[in-house]
Amino acid sequence: MGSPWLALATRRGGPAVPGGVMIMNLSRRDEMMLEGREGPAVRAAMEILVRVGDAYGADELVDAHGVHIGGVSFGTSGEGGLDFALKFASLGARVRVPTTLNISGRDATNWRRFGLPQVFAGKCASMEQAYLSMGCIPTWTCAPYQVGMHPRFGELVAWSESNAIVYANSVLGARTPRYGDFVPLCVAITGRAPRFGLYLDDAREPSVHLAFRGLENHDGGKDVLASAIGHLTGEIAGARVPVLTGIPRSFRADELKALGASAASGGAVGMFHAAGITPEAPTLETVLRGAKPEKYEFSLEDLMGTARRLSSTDGGPVELVALGCPHFSFDEMRRLASALGGRRVSPSTRVWVFTNRVTASWADETGIGGALRESGVEISTDSCLLSWPSEAWDFGSLMTNSGKFAFYSRSRCDAVLLGSLEECAEVAVSGFARR
Repeated sequence: MGSPWLALATRRGGPAVPGGVMIMNLSRRDEMMLEGREGPAVRAAMEILVRVGDAYGADELVDAHGVHIGGVSFGTSGEGGLDFALKFASLGARVRVPTTLNISGRDATNWRRFGLPQVFAGKCASMEQAYLSMGCIPTWTCAPYQVGMHPRFGELVAWSESNAIVYANSVLGARTPRYGDFVPLCVAITGRAPRFGLYLDDAREPSVHLAFRGLENHDGGKDVLASAIGHLTGEIAGARVPVLTGIPRSFRADELKALGASAASGGAVGMFHAAGITPEAPTLETVLRGAKPEKYEFSLEDLMGTARRLSSTDGGPVELVALGCPHFSFDEMRRLASALGGRRVSPSTRVWVFTNRVTASWADETGIGGALRESGVEISTDSCLLSWPSEAWDFGSLMTNSGKFAFYSRSRCDAVLLGSLEECAEVAVSGFARR
């Protein structure tokens, strides 16, 4: 059976394809997969990988030891994403490396409560089943690193979902390019990935330096500070790799998560170095290796200005407090319960927490989930408001502690306010935000 993609593929050391783009060197095993000797699903996946590798100038395919697939929500990938999953499932595809799944477009058990249309929920269910039939792990989270998926330092993986890519490269020191939604499934089916981008040492070297000063004097929420750092970093760095200095040593996993997520949404950052914090930058001198990249300096006041820019209102009634973008961690669940202190949410305000089923089960078993629900908090698992259709956005004002969520929500909601988790808890109880 012929294929236009297969027709472009040549053997090891083969000639350039029309247009002068060089074909990658393929191993004999790669060639056999491309020839269809391991079945039609593997062949189709390999054809896509060869084309992607050629487009990015990759010289070869390498083994990938783990995959996170981002395009598994019908709310973000639509009919094309559903067709892609169903096609590979119909070909009998099976993943051959540990493969986790990003958020679904629905909370599988409570989608009606959150106002999702039945047709939409049904499309989500079809996509979910297609990926599960291929042997993927039903993590249903944009933060797989929070549920035990921790690749080793230097390990090659193929992750999509922007915040997960940044976290893997920056905080864990694993290696993944900025993959789009669909290519990682092809990597999972073949176990092979084109060698380009952040797999390479040179691509991980910083080309811009953001120096922050005075951050130790910040007495507000670290989540807002981290979001502001990330958003400003994204605006300055774009798709470049930045090195950051002056980041508080008190930043832990949740703050680094917020920083990376905002850097990816504010720009196109796939990796950052934080001198003295992230594993590839024990010191500024170590990561720079004598280079002198473009440098920018910012004060705490600059960052607070960035945080204000992420809000579209100074206050007023708040209809929804939305938390968990990226997904809430167990510690964030604990902090929210502590901040509420058993108080009830205002009748005029809803509080939605987005997390994954694993973290939710931990919260339930420790009593934290029950305490939050007693206060009036609704916990949605395995999904995210950003992937829901417009019918579910039946509110005009919201508050969040996520810079990423604030940035993306401004186009869908009239009034958006960024505040710390503790400030969000106070607004949830009062129903009103004051600045």
